[in-house]
Amino acid sequence: MYVSMGLIPNQHGVWIVRRKVPKRLQEAVARVLNNDKDRQAFLQKSTGTKNKKEATRLAPAILVDFGKILDEAEALLAERPLRTSLAQSEIDRIADYHYASVLAADEDFTTEGAADDEDLIRSVARQLTDAGVEYDMPAPLDAQRPTYGLTNWQVTKREAELDWYLPIMRDALSRGDIGKISEMMTELLDRFHLNLDPNSAAYRKLGMAVLRADVRAHEAFERRYRGEPVETPPIAHLAPSAEPHPSTERHTLRDAFAGWQKERERSSGTLAEYERAIELFIQLHGDMLVANITRAHARTFREALQDVPRSRAGELAKMTLPNLVEWRRSHPDAKGLTPETVNKLLGGVQAIVKWAGKNGFIPDDVRWSDPFSEMRLPKTADPAGGPFDADELRTLFASPVFTGGEIPEAGKGDVAFWLPTLALFTGARRNELASLQAADVSLDEATAHWTLAIRTDKHAGKRLKTTGSARTIPLHPELMRLGFLDLVETARRGGSNETWLFPAAAPKVGNIKAWTKWFRRYLNGLGITGEREGMHSLRHHFTDALRAAGVDEQLNDALTGHTNNSVGRSYGARHAKHRHRTNADRFGMAQLVDAIGKVKYPTIDLQAMHWRKID
Repeated sequence: MYVSMGLIPNQHGVWIVRRKVPKRLQEAVARVLNNDKDRQAFLQKSTGTKNKKEATRLAPAILVDFGKILDEAEALLAERPLRTSLAQSEIDRIADYHYASVLAADEDFTTEGAADDEDLIRSVARQLTDAGVEYDMPAPLDAQRPTYGLTNWQVTKREAELDWYLPIMRDALSRGDIGKISEMMTELLDRFHLNLDPNSAAYRKLGMAVLRADVRAHEAFERRYRGEPVETPPIAHLAPSAEPHPSTERHTLRDAFAGWQKERERSSGTLAEYERAIELFIQLHGDMLVANITRAHARTFREALQDVPRSRAGELAKMTLPNLVEWRRSHPDAKGLTPETVNKLLGGVQAIVKWAGKNGFIPDDVRWSDPFSEMRLPKTADPAGGPFDADELRTLFASPVFTGGEIPEAGKGDVAFWLPTLALFTGARRNELASLQAADVSLDEATAHWTLAIRTDKHAGKRLKTTGSARTIPLHPELMRLGFLDLVETARRGGSNETWLFPAAAPKVGNIKAWTKWFRRYLNGLGITGEREGMHSLRHHFTDALRAAGVDEQLNDALTGHTNNSVGRSYGARHAKHRHRTNADRFGMAQLVDAIGKVKYPTIDLQAMHWRKID
């Protein structure tokens, strides 16, 4: 027996090529072969010979054919991954589609009639009459077919079928016996390109929804047959997307993501963010052809994301999107993702899909538009975090880290004191401050004032949110009083101008996310428990302090690195000769120094703040 070649003799001695199908592919292989089986455990084919040598020669070609079948099954499985859960919107859509389809079929029959065996019945009846044989007819035959509508025979047959069918389905519904609609389920799942585990709770839930829809549809028949007007619901918006367009082969979402990556260099953060979004979409819908992604897919993805638990520690960290949805539905008290996080993930997939549409991944003859347009959830009033109230701000900067010289280990030494303090007096973002190097602090010769440069340096891992975020910020007098320049000088003596000011949080060498989690815990310990209050809140206070001092909004934006797209604000900076103008070039350092000096925080006892220098 040539096991390695997959050769075995049958009972007649003829050699058979046989290959076991991996369990995960057995259902997909059955669909590829279209053999009316639920699953295919083995692939086999006769070589037609009893000669081992000849069979061995023929076997490789047969195995290649088997390989093609398995490849097709893999592709099918990629397009239709095995799922164990469905969003409620998916269940509703499939059940509504079934209800509308059944009513539409009945309406077509009533309007157009259908080919049946009435002509044969008429012929037999004539023969029996001519032979003098008495017989009973279940329904009277019309002398001739009516010009419009159904014959008596068709009406009687239709009602008899309903009288037989409806009690069976009502009984099944009362028992929860979805086995009665197994063929219906197979057809619907195939029509909607879904591969749903028959042993899952979602399959049973869908089955009950379809069974209820089927009973409702046939009860509607009863009313129709009594002459009541029962409308057929619109079906077009419920219909599943078409089968893959032949010219879009291989142009899947993952293909599009790979092409987008190659187009130009992307930041590691953006790559990770978009890849996460793509993988979540694929976990729910499979690696779809881009041209086949519809608004229904986008909406279902959005609804699934809304059901993802916000905290995903332990076993949740390894769960797929469908399983996360299923888990949270059984834990309704768990908090879900914020609208901003949902929108960010939607935006990640949308960006790749739109890129694919502009770069030839969708044939010109396919009608297509962005399926994610206008799918975003309404934003909260302040997605990144609102300001603290007056008492909270006072409490934070009167706490031991800022007034008692406390240096918590998890606060990463100097980072605990300086990042919040710098944010309060510069309005800079968390990552901008964590990326500071000694070289970023310098003396402006014209004003003799020390300044802080917020800049990008890809080699060092320093990245900015937007190109407009690059700017120079004069140091507030309080920062110099607290000893910030001493911190900078210590960093220079310990290395060079390229030395990080806060290595425990710096790009590539530190962990700013771990520090942020500590800061959140620190705030909670002070009784500052607002979900959206954190480092970004201090940026709000800086902006508000500038406004309170009457600083012009354009100057405010220049200091905080906000981008404003109005023509009046950007004209000078867009002039070709001034393409690289900084905020200092536009407004003059003297204006920036004057604006910074106006930043006051009357609710904070600044004199009580002091920095305990770490030796």
